[in-house]
Amino acid sequence: MESRDVAPSVDPALENHEPVSRMGPVIAPRWLDVDTAAQYLCMTRHALYHQVARLQLPFVRHGRLIRFDRAALDRCLEKKVKCGVGGARRRPTGQRDRTRHSGGRARSSSESLHPETTS
Repeated sequence: MESRDVAPSVDPALENHEPVSRMGPVIAPRWLDVDTAAQYLCMTRHALYHQVARLQLPFVRHGRLIRFDRAALDRCLEKKVKCGVGGARRRPTGQRDRTRHSGGRARSSSESLHPETTS
């Protein structure tokens, strides 16, 4: 048997120790790309592009690239939360449009639910 086929012996005292990590402070970038900004804002890329098109978020264009300033996004979100716009805009369940049926076509007032059958 060669030495490369044998596992090296491990000191049992060192086996349970965590490796020493020498990580310093995490530096977050100031400018975010679309994927990072969407993750930062907890939304999809599609939703982020939609808000950019409606000028609802601060952004900077560099040619075709879109970048977001993290501090400006934070300020914008704080302002929206203070104004009460930060939540979802869903209609209450009791106010649904009840003029539609399962076929998806709106019924006219002359149509009845059960057409009369003639024999």
